[in-house]
Amino acid sequence: MGATGNYYRLLDIARRKGDETRDRFRRFNGLLVERYVQETLETTFPQDELRKTSIWTPGRVYRDVPYQSPAGERLTPDVVIDLTPDLVVIEVTSSRLTERSIVDADPDTVTKDIEKVLVEKIEQLGSAIEDLRSGAATLPGLRIDEIDRIWPIVISSEGLLQTPNLWAYIRPSVEHSLSQPSMKPLTLLDLEDLEELAGLVMSGNALTEVLAEKTRETWAERELAAWIRSPEGQKFPYDSALALEQFDEATAEIVSVLLGDEAVAQYEAEHRGSDAPTH
Repeated sequence: MGATGNYYRLLDIARRKGDETRDRFRRFNGLLVERYVQETLETTFPQDELRKTSIWTPGRVYRDVPYQSPAGERLTPDVVIDLTPDLVVIEVTSSRLTERSIVDADPDTVTKDIEKVLVEKIEQLGSAIEDLRSGAATLPGLRIDEIDRIWPIVISSEGLLQTPNLWAYIRPSVEHSLSQPSMKPLTLLDLEDLEELAGLVMSGNALTEVLAEKTRETWAERELAAWIRSPEGQKFPYDSALALEQFDEATAEIVSVLLGDEAVAQYEAEHRGSDAPTH
C-alpha cells in the first residue's frame, strides 16, 4: 500500500486497537509491498517458460531466500534478476517518514527516518551483494562468476523527493556499501516508478539500457518520473498495456461491488479495445 493518506488512516485504526495490532499491521503492510514488487517483476519477466527449460535464459527473477552467514541467518535481496552478464539486485523498504517528519519537519526525526528508510536498506543491500559475490549466499542457476555488472536498486513504498541534500546525506553509505567492483550507480524508486519501469521493459526496452540512461550524471540523483518525461527518457518506446490492464481490473472490481456484475460486463464491453497509455 503506497498511498500515504490511506496508510495513515489504516495505521490510526490499528493503533487504536493497541500496540500489538499496530505492529501486526506494519508487518502485514511490509509483506504486501514486498510481494507487490516481486509479482510485478515476475509479470515483467514471465517465469513460466523459464521453469520449463534447463537451458539458461535471461530474465530469471529470484525472490529472497535465507542463507547462513558468519553473522547468522540472513536473506538474499528481495528481488534478484539474472540478466547475465548483468545482475539487477533490489531491496524493498516499506518504512516511511513518520508523522513528525512530515508535519513538523523536525530535523532529528527526519534524519532518523532517512536512516531507517534508506541508509539501513543500502547497507543491507551491500552486505547481501558481497555475500553473493563471495559465495556465502547462492541462488540456483545463478553463476556469479559470469556477472560483469551489478545494478543496485532500492524501492520504497512511497516517493521521497530526491534532493541534493538527501543524496549528500546517503552518499557516504552508498560509497561504503556499494563500491564493489563492477557496481553501477544506485537507483532509488517508489512503487509508481516501478510500474513505469515495468511498462518500459514490457514495451521491449532492455532493463539495463533503461537503467544506464537513468543513472547518467544528469539524472542519477533525480526521480525516474522526471527522467522518463525528459527528451532522454522519451527516446524509449512505451506501448505497454500493463497500466491499462491494472486500471481496468481495479475499476471492474469497484463497479462489481457497487453496481453488480452486469455493470461490469457493460463497462468491459464499452472499454474493450482501448489504446494502451503513453507516458
